[in-house]
Amino acid sequence: MQADLFSVFIEFLEQLLAPFGLGLLAPYVAAIPLIILILILYQIAVRAVRSAFIKVGMPKEATSGLIFLTRLIFISIAMVAVLTVASPILEGDVIISAGALLGAALGLAFSRSLSNLISGLFILGTRPFRVGDYIKMGDDEGIVTEIALNYTTLLMQDHSRVLVPNIRAVESRVVNTRIGIDDYLREREFEHYESPFHEKRISGAAKIRELVNNDEVYRYSFSVIVPSQVSRNVVIKHFSRTCQKWTDRFVTTPEFIFWQTNNWGNQIFRFSILLNEPREIFTNGTDFHSEISDFAS
Repeated sequence: MQADLFSVFIEFLEQLLAPFGLGLLAPYVAAIPLIILILILYQIAVRAVRSAFIKVGMPKEATSGLIFLTRLIFISIAMVAVLTVASPILEGDVIISAGALLGAALGLAFSRSLSNLISGLFILGTRPFRVGDYIKMGDDEGIVTEIALNYTTLLMQDHSRVLVPNIRAVESRVVNTRIGIDDYLREREFEHYESPFHEKRISGAAKIRELVNNDEVYRYSFSVIVPSQVSRNVVIKHFSRTCQKWTDRFVTTPEFIFWQTNNWGNQIFRFSILLNEPREIFTNGTDFHSEISDFAS
């Protein structure tokens, strides 16, 4: 019955357009109101999803992910609908071929999208990072501004934005600079009160807590390569003076250790800075890194 109604509508359009020599365009014209209807339904569905999620207090990342899934569904419906409308004037072989091509295209698109969606659900479930964190993900690093079901958006140091597919976030090595202040103090053994360092550790922990604005801090690390011909003692003395110079710009004095020697005999040092806010990595962190690297080069 539905196909008959489409056929009658197409025949009516053919008769209407025939005097202008546009009768062959009737199936495509017939698809226009259907596509408009699907677009209207899509807008209604998106607004309903966004409104419902806001009312129940769901996070923005969950909302954007579900909207993306809704968009994929409506695109598929629109493609199938257009093919159905045009079927009365198309040969059976054409319908089968078009359906096969459409199925293959949708399968390819959905296979990659489905992988990203599953990866997005994994990220939302395990929460290896959250919006506002400064992370290193493979070759990219920056502040997480959005976590959708299909991609994660990073704000880079040059203030550009990079959209990283969530499947990369799952497969790549991810370093989250955010750490709880209690975990940091425990790792630094400020929680261990054995003598004779009992008083020193308590005072050190209290001082750090006074400098921290919240229960979490951001520990950012980077490597610096020093040519092999430069004396390690000279380098260490300079690094120590520079770190002391920058003490007031960070939560604690920047720290460094000798990390390793590469294949060319160059010395690699590892630096670590502690900050209250991830955006400070873009400012003080970048300036400190620049000053240290300038000497090393």
